[in-house]
Amino acid sequence: MRTWPAGYIGIPFQAGARGPQFVDCWGLVRMVYEDHKKVSLPLLPFLKIGVTSLPDIEKIIQTEALTWVKLLAPEELCVVTMRFNGVVCHVGLWTERDGGLVIHAKEGQNVVAENLRSLRLRRIQIDGFYRYRT
Repeated sequence: MRTWPAGYIGIPFQAGARGPQFVDCWGLVRMVYEDHKKVSLPLLPFLKIGVTSLPDIEKIIQTEALTWVKLLAPEELCVVTMRFNGVVCHVGLWTERDGGLVIHAKEGQNVVAENLRSLRLRRIQIDGFYRYRT
C-alpha cells in the first residue's frame, strides 16, 4: 500500500488507467479508496469521466449504486469534483497537508498536488467535496 498522499504523487497519467502503474483521475480516486478505505469503487469507463461534454459527475457517481454525502467543507480523503468552463469534468482527492491540497491525475502529466489558488489560476473551479457513506 502506498502512503497517503506522497505515495501517489508522480504516478503517470494514462487515459482509462486504473492503477497501480498508471492512472487517470477516476483511477486515482478508485485506487486511493481501495488502499486507504477498503472500498471498491466501480470501474467507470474513461468516457464517463474526463470528457467535457459530461453531465454532472455528482449524477454519475450517484447512479453507480453508491451513496455519497456532499460536504460543506473538505475533509481528508474526500473526493473533489472540479469544473472547467462551467462543466464538471475532473475529480481528485483532498488532503489537509500543507494548508489543503487537491491530489489529482493531471492529463498529459502525472499525479500532482495543487492548492486551491493554483487551480483557480488555471480556471478550474471546485464544484464540491464528497464523502463515501459506508
